[in-house]
Formats: sequence, structure tokens, C-alpha cells
Amino acid sequence: MSQDAPNLADLVEFPAELPMKAISHKDVPHDEFHAAVKELAVLHITEFKEEWISVRTSSGGSFISVTLSATYQSADEVNALDTALRAHPLVKMVM
Repeated sequence: MSQDAPNLADLVEFPAELPMKAISHKDVPHDEFHAAVKELAVLHITEFKEEWISVRTSSGGSFISVTLSATYQSADEVNALDTALRAHPLVKMVM
């Protein structure tokens, strides 16, 4: 017997600061990936702030990770950004 996963809104009291990380496909240019993630964040996070973004390049230089430690106003914001990131062609993985 399987159980449905709990709803984020039932687990977290909003507004809430939550991290979300997007990892690029191999050899995506740093500036292009950063700009793409920022563009989606601005669209989906109320009162987006630039300081919420941190960017790291992998030790081999092939991958980029962008972490958004943002304050989300609702589970809908989190879900919308997660869906948009997963659908973006430059994004390999979202955590």
C-alpha cells in the first residue's frame, strides 16, 4: 500500500527561507547559467533579492551550481520555481 507524499504547505510554515539548488549540464557558460536561473527566480519569487543567489563551479570546471536561499511566501512559489527550473534546457538537476 503506497502513501501520497506530504504536501509542502503541510510541512512548512510560510513565509519560509528554503534553499534550492540547480545544477547545469556539462560545459554550460557560467554567466549564461547564472542569468537563466536568476531570470526564473525573479519570475517566481516575490520580492526576489540578488543576495539570495550563490554560484559555484565544480572542481573540474565542467558544471555550475546555483543555490537560491530564498524566502518563499507560499508552497506555490516553491513548486512553481522547481517546475520552471526542471523544465529549463540548461538545468541538469534540481535539489
